[in-house]
Amino acid sequence: MKLLLRKPLFFFFFLTLITFLSGSAPAQSLSGDQFIIETQEIEQKTYHPAPPVENSKNQRVTKTDNYQIVLGFEDIPSEDFNSIESSASIIDYGKFYPTNPVERAIDIKVNAKSAHGYSVLVSEDHPLSDPSFINLIPDTSCDRGLCSQSISAVWEDNLTYGLGYSCENLKGSSCVATGTKLFKKFPDESKGEEYEPVFENHEQEGKGEIIYKLNISASQSNSVYSNTTTYLLVPDL
Repeated sequence: MKLLLRKPLFFFFFLTLITFLSGSAPAQSLSGDQFIIETQEIEQKTYHPAPPVENSKNQRVTKTDNYQIVLGFEDIPSEDFNSIESSASIIDYGKFYPTNPVERAIDIKVNAKSAHGYSVLVSEDHPLSDPSFINLIPDTSCDRGLCSQSISAVWEDNLTYGLGYSCENLKGSSCVATGTKLFKKFPDESKGEEYEPVFENHEQEGKGEIIYKLNISASQSNSVYSNTTTYLLVPDL
């Protein structure tokens, strides 16, 4: 499993091209039986804004005569950075057997002191596969085929196969549409599926437990299977 933290970067691009039409010149005219057109020479000037001047009292503020940029939030110190941690970087299912589901759990801890809350999103690079990518363990569809990347459903039947995940609330976290016995599929990057929220919090710190569940059928080829799941921390603005 890979943890990916992307701290939002705010880029400000100011491109100002203002053309002033000014000045005067001797008028020229063109006339006909039913019209008279008078023209003048046009003087063009390009306006260049003043360069940014940093405010020494607050390094997060940049001012010019025309605009002001404030980085971050005024009520939160800029020294506090966002972070996301996992209790494990590798999930080892060991040797598993058909119709005998295996569950593994990790804790995801978040510190988002530079934001007003956050969301944690997840995705997988591809379904569990062997090195040849010929044999795959598909993502679960839960009992009766009711769960998806965005919808959770009950998964209790040992004849329902695949890989799925669930979420349990720990410190300050709020799992999104998951809970006891409720599972979802991982969004699949190889299919162009978008990241889905795992849990969120309107506070600045939190922790959630992610439960991975794996079950295979008797026809599953004997091999070593692996994939990578990525967690994304998205601070609220």
